[in-house]
Amino acid sequence: MVLGMLLVARHRSGRLVAVFAVTLLALGLLDPGSGRVAARWWVAPAGRLLGALVLVAPLLALGAAIQKPPGGTVAVVRLAAIALVQAAALGGLVAGLAPLTGATTAGTLGLVAAWLGGVPPSGIGELLGSWTYARRVAVLLWNVLPLGWRAARWAAGGPVRDPALLIGWIVAGVGLGAWAAARAWGKSAAPGRGV
Repeated sequence: MVLGMLLVARHRSGRLVAVFAVTLLALGLLDPGSGRVAARWWVAPAGRLLGALVLVAPLLALGAAIQKPPGGTVAVVRLAAIALVQAAALGGLVAGLAPLTGATTAGTLGLVAAWLGGVPPSGIGELLGSWTYARRVAVLLWNVLPLGWRAARWAAGGPVRDPALLIGWIVAGVGLGAWAAARAWGKSAAPGRGV
């Protein structure tokens, strides 16, 4: 036991962790009811989304370079940026849904949206032609959700509402993620409820 204690005490990382632990414990004992928060409400969901985009961005840039759009490097950067905004919009929505539906369900919905999202609303309308109510709901969703057809239309010179809607979904996804995480935390921290 003495040798184990000496081993921890002689290493800087162990001392650093001990200092942090004592500091946090002292802060908690001095002001137990303050409800300290490490960051603003949007930092955690925006950080998760940014972390995912850091992993996806090189693949999107490579895909844009492989496409070789006319216009050279500027066109490649523009295409990669459009793909990144669309990925952020869909990723933000999926990350926002995860605390509410579970990670597996949210990921599955995001994967289906990525697979089928390139089909424009008119194609969905034709596919569900005989089912009137299902067609209306599906076309409405297809016009509102951050799907790939909107990014493709934006890349082809579509209207200003395409990037505006995608950027709006990024903000909405971060907000939904923060709200859902706070809601889930509040339920688990309520008296009489288990974790």
